[in-house]
Amino acid sequence: MKVIYLGTPDFAIPALQRLHQSSHEIAAVVTGLDQPAGRGRQTNSPPVKQHALKLGYPVLQPARLGEPAFLEQVAAFAVELLVVVSLL
Repeated sequence: MKVIYLGTPDFAIPALQRLHQSSHEIAAVVTGLDQPAGRGRQTNSPPVKQHALKLGYPVLQPARLGEPAFLEQVAAFAVELLVVVSLL
């Protein structure tokens, strides 16, 4: 099955790793924007982004999930499933 994975924090990494090890095809990973952190306010990438890049997946970082350009990008992947790992 062709999927897009959505997640940002550390706790979403194990699910991404498990999906990576499965027979499913990960078309892309969607995660939050890079954010400034620490005293130096250096830009840090979300943990899921770092892991997805190590695994070789394209990463999408929309400012808002409802943006028409982002929705068109997702539609272009023609996936069968979106997998979301998030806190409410």
